[in-house]
Amino acid sequence: MCRQRIVEIAHDTAKELSHAGYREAAYQNVLQHLLEKDGFAVRSEVGVVYKLSDGFCFGHGRLDLIVTHKEKNETFILELKAGVRPNRRRDLGQLARYMHHYNGELTGGILLYFNSWDKDVMFYFL
Repeated sequence: MCRQRIVEIAHDTAKELSHAGYREAAYQNVLQHLLEKDGFAVRSEVGVVYKLSDGFCFGHGRLDLIVTHKEKNETFILELKAGVRPNRRRDLGQLARYMHHYNGELTGGILLYFNSWDKDVMFYFL
């Protein structure tokens, strides 16, 4: 399953960067690199516009990563957090907003928490 492979690669990312505390951008860059090496198509920092059903635009956001498995054609939005205290309610809400307003086909969303000196990754699926 693609989402499980994405989580495995996130764990590999955490292991690669576990020797020091890094900012979210470092985890994002390494994760993108490892996903692409594994056969995923990855886009980073993708803008999304918040619209009402009548087309009124009321805001915008920026997706950390959109990941598509090239063969299985499964697409996930990845929301990354690094060096922060986990707040699942807030952060899953952010991911849910992105998924609702994303203009494209989605398989799901994954929230990933990287905790600097830790080789482990906390993750949640939507």
